Amino acid sequence: MASNAAKARSTTKVPGPSNAAKARSTTKVPGPSNAAKARSTTKVPGPSNAAMARPSTDTRPSTDTRPSTDTRPSTDTRPAGRSSPAQIAGSTRRLISSSGRYASAGRILGVALLCFGLWTLLDANQMYHEAVNGGADGTRRNVAIAVLRPIAAISNALHLSGLVNFGNTVLNRNGGPGNSQGLPPPVIATVPSGPNTRLDNGRWYLPHGESGHGVPLRLPTPYTLPPVPQPTTARPLTILDIGDSIGEDLGFGLGDLFSGDPYVHVLQEAVEDTGLVQSGYYNWPGHLQLYLNRFHPGAVIVMMGANDDQNLNVSGHVYTPGSAGWTKAYTARVDTIMAESTTAGAHVLWVGLPPMGGGNITNRFVKAVNSIFQTQAALHHGVTYVGSWKVFAGPKGQFEVYLKIGGSEVAVRSTDGVHLDPAGWDLLAKSLVVPMERTWGINLHVTP
Repeated sequence: MASNAAKARSTTKVPGPSNAAKARSTTKVPGPSNAAKARSTTKVPGPSNAAMARPSTDTRPSTDTRPSTDTRPSTDTRPAGRSSPAQIAGSTRRLISSSGRYASAGRILGVALLCFGLWTLLDANQMYHEAVNGGADGTRRNVAIAVLRPIAAISNALHLSGLVNFGNTVLNRNGGPGNSQGLPPPVIATVPSGPNTRLDNGRWYLPHGESGHGVPLRLPTPYTLPPVPQPTTARPLTILDIGDSIGEDLGFGLGDLFSGDPYVHVLQEAVEDTGLVQSGYYNWPGHLQLYLNRFHPGAVIVMMGANDDQNLNVSGHVYTPGSAGWTKAYTARVDTIMAESTTAGAHVLWVGLPPMGGGNITNRFVKAVNSIFQTQAALHHGVTYVGSWKVFAGPKGQFEVYLKIGGSEVAVRSTDGVHLDPAGWDLLAKSLVVPMERTWGINLHVTP
């Protein structure tokens, strides 16, 4: 029967198209969408994940030309080709650690600070002098002086400023050591002939001695040296300090002594490694005249001679220390400094050398030049000699590093046997207060 046949056919389990489709749906074969899902669950870092992990150092171009099958929209809004801060920082750290061509910022800063410190130490004296001589008092100037003073003292003790002087000589800088270009000639009062003469009107005339510096001398008319005016805050006394490295030490002491005194202005122009013998290295008469013309000091304090225990050349004739020719030529150069200062209207305080305990100078020489200083000072109106031997000598007149000050043993001299320590230069500066006030008849408003 038709109906029975239909029933028989309906019970036969022959898969038709719909059943095949059902069978295919149950087979776990990943299609495109499932593959995309599988790729999304696989922990393989993509471009953004790689950037978050660690940046690659492989700079070779990629050979993979397959198109990406990831159709998800990107969340990275950075312009194409620009690395993230994390990438840049990571790459920089690896570049610094993997090669020695680049230094860290801290190392660069350290080298820069080291160079700056070395330059400051070498040029400390010049910067300190510029700060001291820089004009009116002010907070900036006072701070500069306070900071540079101990640095300059260290530079002076280590003889580092001598390197700067040598550099000036090599570079032939105008006005520096070894170069007299641009320096004015010394101006001294003189008479045509005869020894030092004091006229009845009180005017003193100085002899035209051999300067030994190859600088022509102009001879003005005779003059009368005025007294030192009483300093006021409106018109303070200007004191010019000149000399060699010991003169620098004294200048530091004068700077300490008068730093808070509005009645006195100290100009520190002493130069290490200079003197009156080697005029080709440093022309003191020329530099002194420059300072006299520029600053018009009321007083000049001189302390030098520690570098002068050597042969002296005058017009091709070489004289040894202690010989008659050496003494005559050196005395003439001392005369020039004294006459030059007093002609400009400045009173002079010439400080003798202290006992020495080393270096290239003997105490025999020190006593010889101190005698010249003292003798010539007595022949010049307005010039006073003050010795420093007793200030620094021990019980037997010998060199001492330590002296008892205020009940305590204090180092006043350097162990090099020549220079002064900070306590020593302050001690020397204070010892000059009474002679200055007594000789010049003024009040310096400081307590020695």
